[in-house]
Amino acid sequence: MCVACFCAAFKAEVLHTVLAGRLLPPGAVVAGGKDSTVLAHVLRALVLRLGISLQLLAVDEGICGYRDAALAAVCRQAARWELPFAILADEDLFRGLTTDAVARSTAGSGPSRSCCTFRGELRHGALE
Repeated sequence: MCVACFCAAFKAEVLHTVLAGRLLPPGAVVAGGKDSTVLAHVLRALVLRLGISLQLLAVDEGICGYRDAALAAVCRQAARWELPFAILADEDLFRGLTTDAVARSTAGSGPSRSCCTFRGELRHGALE
């Protein structure tokens, strides 16, 4: 299968799956990195057929030096695609709490914990 045919078949399959499963109710949020970028690319091509609007959203976890390049990349992509773009910062969502702040507050309080231990819970809460 050529690239163009593969892309057309993939978009058709996504369209069918989303419509049949009613997977994108109004206000639906999709989170993630590379997977979400691919999904946004496909949904952008299907916006009119799905009757949805699309906005790019990124979460700034407040991990020093971790998200800067990714946030800049999402911002550039939003500009290229001419889509609205917003950044949700943990610091704003959780009354000043950032992943770095949680890591500092748990340092030395028992078994060592990585940021990933509690990062998933904060991300989930940010997207609700």
